[in-house]
Amino acid sequence: MDEMGTSPTVQWGEEVTWKGIKGEGGIRKAGGENMREGDALLAASVMAVAFLLLGVPVMAQETNPPVVKIAAANPPVITNDGKTYAKLTVHVIDDTAVNNVSIDLTPIGGTSVLMFCESNYTEDDEFVSIFNYTTNATCSPGTYTLRVYVDDIYGNSNDTEIPLTISQVGEWYVSMSAGTATEGSNPNLGFGTNASATDGFDSGLDMLHPPPVPGATFDAYFILPEPLPILGEKVDVDYRAPADEIEWTLHVKSTNEEIEITWDSSQVPRDFMLTMDTDGDGIPDVDMIAENSVTLNAGTYYLIIRAEKVNQPTIFVKTDKITYTPGDTMNLKICMKNEGENKTVMFGLWLTIPKLRYARVIKYEQIVLPAGYDDCIGGPIPVRDWGDSGFAGFWGVGLFEPSTGAFIDFDTAAWNYMPLKTTRIENAEKDEKVGISEEIVKQVKRIM
Repeated sequence: MDEMGTSPTVQWGEEVTWKGIKGEGGIRKAGGENMREGDALLAASVMAVAFLLLGVPVMAQETNPPVVKIAAANPPVITNDGKTYAKLTVHVIDDTAVNNVSIDLTPIGGTSVLMFCESNYTEDDEFVSIFNYTTNATCSPGTYTLRVYVDDIYGNSNDTEIPLTISQVGEWYVSMSAGTATEGSNPNLGFGTNASATDGFDSGLDMLHPPPVPGATFDAYFILPEPLPILGEKVDVDYRAPADEIEWTLHVKSTNEEIEITWDSSQVPRDFMLTMDTDGDGIPDVDMIAENSVTLNAGTYYLIIRAEKVNQPTIFVKTDKITYTPGDTMNLKICMKNEGENKTVMFGLWLTIPKLRYARVIKYEQIVLPAGYDDCIGGPIPVRDWGDSGFAGFWGVGLFEPSTGAFIDFDTAAWNYMPLKTTRIENAEKDEKVGISEEIVKQVKRIM
């Protein structure tokens, strides 16, 4: 308990110290994504200035369009409650430098937005830039095509698309396959949730299991909790009504050969655990989110698959107002809440100022959020003379899985800096722009 408080203390990394402040309010969601340093456009601009100032011959205008190596959504399926997010990512190659990468989100109810340059890498002597944008959705269920547009500094352009599936909130599906080398297989297995499903057979959703051929030594099917009066209990696909805890029983058998079971759990919501108990001892043996297959020795099994909703930690960030001028004080507040058990996470804090071509990860540290934690950290940041031209800034915060780096929750807070006297600084030196940004970061580190 802190001297003001009602909440356990967060366990931070050894070199991280914070000044806590008591907070209030609920959790606010907003789009955003971890930004890393590196901007191909900024690099190209600096090179162009160097060519002009130093008299270096400028490269003749090239006409090759950018090439998109990878375009994908992770996860590829999100629910339409606005609470789950997909990270849309493209990997781009260009002979000079990428100018803008945008994605059209209008099919899912959004707008056309610029994607952020996350990082760069070299592959086969080619310089590749990674751009991403993270989004949620509240539109009708379906699979949508999101068009991505890429152009370079010479105006050459290309486009591609990213498919994104939106599912009804509370509804998801896991496709499965079970089989052996020669005894047989069943590639039509699956289970999931649907608002109209029951524990019995649901026409139009569940699929009956066909009887095995005479002499078959392999079989695989789900067992209904409420069997049909005549057709029995065996189904290939078993849907249930959405709930916080659900169990399915999968029967598999093979007389002589190993049984390989595979599945795709990409549609399972992030706030659910999905496990498999292979030996019937009541203890899960397989994490079906982290793994996508299991191999069993020859034999007869009744596998218990369990979906259980877990309370994930949440985080949000806010400032006390939107617009600041020199002499003001920006009060930054970051609040975290953990209604579940003790949770080890990576805490991230970053600052983005698009006009200054600036992105900086200020903190990325492992912490432990105790069970029942509900408190805020932060403090005052003096707003000094940050230049003669206004700009917008974005604080970003997030909680991430330590092993995979996948986000658990994140939030952003936008604010504006308005000088007392406005002039144009489009031709200001890079060092002056970076100095403004680093001054803000310095003030944040002072309070955290």
